[in-house]
Amino acid sequence: IIGFLIRQIGAFPVDRARMDAASMRTAITVLKDGKLLGMFPEGTRSTTGDLQAFRAGALRLAARTRVTVIPAAVWGTDRGLPPGKWIRPARVGITFGAPIDMSALYDRNDKGEALERTLTELRDKIQAMQTG
Repeated sequence: IIGFLIRQIGAFPVDRARMDAASMRTAITVLKDGKLLGMFPEGTRSTTGDLQAFRAGALRLAARTRVTVIPAAVWGTDRGLPPGKWIRPARVGITFGAPIDMSALYDRNDKGEALERTLTELRDKIQAMQTG
């Protein structure tokens, strides 16, 4: 039921265990069509509410399509949808931050260092929004 509802709002599945070319093509199409795309750089939801390690896929996609990244901090989902349990009432919040400049990642052959700096900046901004 949840999968059906999620697809109705335009979400699509991503195989996080491997490089998922089909979901990457879908994401590129969404962005090139000028639509919004929400991605979770942790790759999954936190079971504790604490931020986990970030993956670089969202930033690579943003750099490739030259779109703006707007950080969003989401909290409370660990209480509203705990692992292995039914959805339960919980206060869930979201805060949006200032856009992140992605131009350091445009047209570069070696993006490693710039990508790591930008990924750290994104994580720091989200962490700060969660802690107030």
